[in-house]
Amino acid sequence: LEPLPETEPWAPLDDASHEETSEDTTVSAGRIAPLTLEQVTEEHLKAIQGDAALLAAETELLAKVKGEQASDMEAYVREARQICERKEDAVGALRYFYSGSFELYCVRLSPPFANDSEEIEFNATVDVLARGGCQVTVACPGHDRNVKLSRGVRVVADMTLEQASDMQFDMIACPGGMPGAKHLGNDAFLATMLRTQHTEGKWVAAICASPAVVLAPNGILDDVDKCTCYDAPAFREVIAKKLSPERVVVSNKVITSIGPGSAIEFGLECVARLQGRDKAVSVAKGLLVTPDVILRLEAAGKH
Repeated sequence: LEPLPETEPWAPLDDASHEETSEDTTVSAGRIAPLTLEQVTEEHLKAIQGDAALLAAETELLAKVKGEQASDMEAYVREARQICERKEDAVGALRYFYSGSFELYCVRLSPPFANDSEEIEFNATVDVLARGGCQVTVACPGHDRNVKLSRGVRVVADMTLEQASDMQFDMIACPGGMPGAKHLGNDAFLATMLRTQHTEGKWVAAICASPAVVLAPNGILDDVDKCTCYDAPAFREVIAKKLSPERVVVSNKVITSIGPGSAIEFGLECVARLQGRDKAVSVAKGLLVTPDVILRLEAAGKH
């Protein structure tokens, strides 16, 4: 088990920690080996030693849950999360230690991306979701995790889509950009993941070219009432009968959006559906988005 970083424990693990040293003890892409409930909680205790109130609450909680079965874990994780949300570094520590073994702790989300994916759509979506408390795993096609986006920005993926294909996610969100969206649409692992995700009634999201190039060919838009995409004839023709003028559209567990200019709104809607409308509004205010975006988020929660 690697110690927490001395600063910013909520930051992504550095690339060195991704390397597999043992099949039994290390998982690639920044995920840790499974831990026992006691190990996780006691490591979390170390992370909050400086806050007496949090320490007392967590100590009481630890005493209560020791020896309980896995069926009781969801209630424990929910209660621990409520305690830790008062202190940002404790939240980060908890996310770090739970990321490998406790799926119930936080929402898990995978944005697949590829060479030539659009930078703003990728970065804004990941950033907003992370601010919203989602555990984000970025995955790419092929075997090379070093990805060059459409304007030359280089990003290292957490894992490949093949590695992600046997994992469970609360949402799969695809950025656009061409030919990045085409690379995603041609990936067999992502196609299977998307179809399974949609069949199981879990969230799927796509922005810009990806609704037309990734979702439509895989049948994800067949049972939605409306959707949107980038304003280009080649994309609009694919979804013409269901095309909506809205910047962000939600229908039958599918979220679609128009492009780079709506990427933050797209991310906020994803947060709203995964973490609740209040959390999305809180993130939006912190980002200083325009008042109309906040009003739309708040109004949507009243319907």
